[in-house]
Amino acid sequence: MEASPMCEQALVTGTIIASEDLLNDKRTHNQVMTEQQGVRSMLFITLYVQTNRVGLLLVGSTIPRKFTEHNLRLAELLSTQVAVTITNSRLYEQMSESLRAQQRLQLQRERLTAITLAVYQASSLDESLKRLVDLAPAALEMDLCTVSLISEDGAAMCAAAATAPFESLIGKRFEIAGRNAEKVLESRQMLVIDDGAADQSIHEELRKHVRVGSIVYIPLFESDGRPLGLLLLIRHTPGSFSDEQLRLAQVFASRASGAIESARLYQQTRRDAETKAMLLRELNHRVKNNLAGIVGLLSTKPEGLGFPPQAEQWLDRVVDRISIMGRAHELFVGGPQTIGLAELIDQLLPTLSIVKPAGVRVVKELDGVSVTLSTERAVALAMVLHELCCNAIAHGLGDRGTIVIRAHSHTTGVVIEVADDGAGLPRQVESKGHAGVAVNLKMPSGRGASTEVFANKGWGLRLVEGLVSRELRGRFTMCNSPDLNGGTIARVEFPISSENERSRNP
Repeated sequence: MEASPMCEQALVTGTIIASEDLLNDKRTHNQVMTEQQGVRSMLFITLYVQTNRVGLLLVGSTIPRKFTEHNLRLAELLSTQVAVTITNSRLYEQMSESLRAQQRLQLQRERLTAITLAVYQASSLDESLKRLVDLAPAALEMDLCTVSLISEDGAAMCAAAATAPFESLIGKRFEIAGRNAEKVLESRQMLVIDDGAADQSIHEELRKHVRVGSIVYIPLFESDGRPLGLLLLIRHTPGSFSDEQLRLAQVFASRASGAIESARLYQQTRRDAETKAMLLRELNHRVKNNLAGIVGLLSTKPEGLGFPPQAEQWLDRVVDRISIMGRAHELFVGGPQTIGLAELIDQLLPTLSIVKPAGVRVVKELDGVSVTLSTERAVALAMVLHELCCNAIAHGLGDRGTIVIRAHSHTTGVVIEVADDGAGLPRQVESKGHAGVAVNLKMPSGRGASTEVFANKGWGLRLVEGLVSRELRGRFTMCNSPDLNGGTIARVEFPISSENERSRNP
């Protein structure tokens, strides 16, 4: 409604202006209200809240009338209530808008957190970048996000990722000199361009693929401060960015820098691990071949040259020991750098066929224990178990009996026992092994057996002592079985000390 002279007068003076008959009132030249609304008399009241003018209240009647003092006081009270209502309504709207803004901000922050988590969980740099550019536009209210990384020569930016459907940008090279990229990297500050059409420093290669209405350049840095690349946030229409958008964009860029650097480190670590695994596989392969060559040489006896029986037996045992080392290394040629205890024992059992009589059984009872061993420990344990089984066959069982390989675990280590039901130990011998490894040889329960190995520790038990101490860093003991059937128990206990070696009882 067009303001009348009376409206203007009321607003200027701040007093109530009354017109008893608008048609005959010479103070007004605006007849619109009378003609269109049928109003004949009216009060013009300025609305105030404290000293702030908030509007104008018009109170009218369709008939001419004289306004009394009582009418004027009521109108003034009414204007006060109306002014308070208007002010409260405005405050409520401001509070509502502030709440909506806070909710938008919270939602954007939650989206940024989700993006950061998704990016950090990616398994490669390419996947991290793809997640970043796909999720960022919705969170930051943009149309397009690109990430460009500095080239090896430092002269250009190479687009590494772009929001769909602008993947054609990926791989494009953008020269730095004389462009906005140079300004941003030198200043280390964000650059905001509200009207892309008016800025001549935007790279023409970018314009070929994208309609740039407005754009934000944000530099990305590594943790040591070295430039990493650029994050570009683009809208297809020109216009200014809100302070909230720019703050969130900077937060996002900081998180993106960390995610990219982490992905690069993870990728490099994985490549290093793959290289190390390949070298270890090659090493195991060569060790296996070398051991096989040694076995071949030792097994080739010169014609016409005889050895005493004891020397022949000793040489055969040496060949067996080298063979078991080669078989253990063979387990790691195919790629894995750890092996389970059950698989190791399964590979060990066939090597006993040469020395094991037909009447001897070898049984494994792992009782649900699951242990994984590294290459070094697996080779050492294979030799230890082979030696203990051969020792039980040669000096305890004879032509028949049972050997049980059993295991159980505790919080920090695992215990493996090689038990037989043979003659047991012939007499008490207690001695200290290498590096503090105790070997306890106790009295038998009465059955006879060969005494030579136990009375004077043979080379085989000394080998076991050394392997358990040096390679397994554990403890080796031998004793008679408490069972009525007799027999011997050789016990090996060692800690599980790395992430790749674990034991558990279900």
